[in-house]
Amino acid sequence: MKFNSMKMISKINNLWNEQDKINSFLVFFILFLFPLVAIINYVFEIRNGSLSYLYRIFSVLASFYLLFNYIKKYFFNINKLKFNILTLLNVKKNIVLFFFILFWVNYIIRFIIDLEYYELYKLTTYNKIYYYLYLFLITLLPIVSISTIRIYNFDFFNKLLEIYLKIINVILILIFFYDKLIINQIEYRFLLTKNNFDFLDAISIAVYSGLLVLVCFFKEKTTKLDYLFLFIGLFNVISTASRGPLIFLILTIVCAIFFKFQKRFLKLFLILILIFIAAQSLSFFLAENQPLISRISNSSSDQSTANRIKIILEWKNQFWNSQILGSHFLVVKSKMYSHNIFLDILLSTGIIGLILIAPAFLLFIYKIIKNKFETLIGIIALFFFLNTFTSGTIYNMNEFWIIFILILNNFHVEPRKFLS
Repeated sequence: MKFNSMKMISKINNLWNEQDKINSFLVFFILFLFPLVAIINYVFEIRNGSLSYLYRIFSVLASFYLLFNYIKKYFFNINKLKFNILTLLNVKKNIVLFFFILFWVNYIIRFIIDLEYYELYKLTTYNKIYYYLYLFLITLLPIVSISTIRIYNFDFFNKLLEIYLKIINVILILIFFYDKLIINQIEYRFLLTKNNFDFLDAISIAVYSGLLVLVCFFKEKTTKLDYLFLFIGLFNVISTASRGPLIFLILTIVCAIFFKFQKRFLKLFLILILIFIAAQSLSFFLAENQPLISRISNSSSDQSTANRIKIILEWKNQFWNSQILGSHFLVVKSKMYSHNIFLDILLSTGIIGLILIAPAFLLFIYKIIKNKFETLIGIIALFFFLNTFTSGTIYNMNEFWIIFILILNNFHVEPRKFLS
């Protein structure tokens, strides 16, 4: 026992002595830990948000740690400081970064005007402080801090992510069966809710379950146990009746197979279809009115679809009145965001904003296709990007933006291959 304890301590010390693993762990922590926090809140019925606040505080501290390391290494040395300043001033080399920064400056100005002058926060259930904290600490701070990372261990990141996703998806499916068969709480869509208090929404469950499917599908070697996890992931996606994440999951897999063609992926895809049929069949057995099929077949009468169409029509009228510079960061009449990143960009920053950020988006897609399909992070990046077409808004898409900047910033790093 003593030997094992010493061995474990040695492994922990080795981890924290390797900067690339530290960086990978901190990015993983900032990116993916919130669903686990939501599950803990749900199990213990913690409604005051104390655990969520604690997690956010640690995420902010992790971001500051990354920034401090960068400043210590590059700005306390006068020669490196000169080199960094000259590199940043090289507009030709950093034109995409330059436009990306201009976009965010433009958006921040719009954000502040909407909160301070138009007081749009009064239209929603959130206060003004919430919006500021989310934009600057939860989204922008990680973007800036992760952009300073110069060494990164993709392989270690992948292993952490695989273990984590398997754990939370097993917990989720156990919660589903408990809620459905024991207390009969689930009536339509699966989400973590108790006494009209939502701890984790259906879309988030679908996204993290979809991530598990991607991890198991694109492993170097898929084991028999991984087929079980493919089933768990697909079942969790189906049980939420979230159309967007399911469609984008399929599209991500198809795109990845196309750009990295291997016969084993086609075989896996056929197996995945069979697993999907099995998961859907079980879903039919458990549900009186199967939610996913019902939502797809009755889209015209589905309330969520009707609300989205209403928002888009109101978005069109609002955008038409201020096309060049944008209008507001919310669809004012609906008191809601646009549910699409490009519509959101046009609404809040106008055509100017879209022009400013377009080079970064094009480079992002180019890097995924050109290099990053060799690593799982590129496939995950595509999945997150596609999901921005149907949910989220600029100021709170922190998961997407963190993956986004990680892809852009580590293009020059030779990735450790995850796929065979």
